[in-house]
Amino acid sequence: MKETAINIEIEVNEQILDIRIPNRVSTERLGTLLQPIFAAEQIQLPEHWSLQLASQRIAAVATVALDRYGIVDGDRFTVVAGGEDHDHDE
Repeated sequence: MKETAINIEIEVNEQILDIRIPNRVSTERLGTLLQPIFAAEQIQLPEHWSLQLASQRIAAVATVALDRYGIVDGDRFTVVAGGEDHDHDE
């Protein structure tokens, strides 16, 4: 049976968070889901930020589900300043 969730790492401000996410989520939706986690961890984000897949050399389209890219357990995403994907105030 195909897994419906995967374990990934999020690198932000020199910290690494291990989280479990649905594998059919897009980077755009993942950014929204991460907001309360960052707030709970008291992680300060730039006003505009985006997620970049660090463990593979692909540019994920913000609205395409991650399972389309072969994202697997242990892949790492990095929060990068700039971009238009996510506002800090949302």
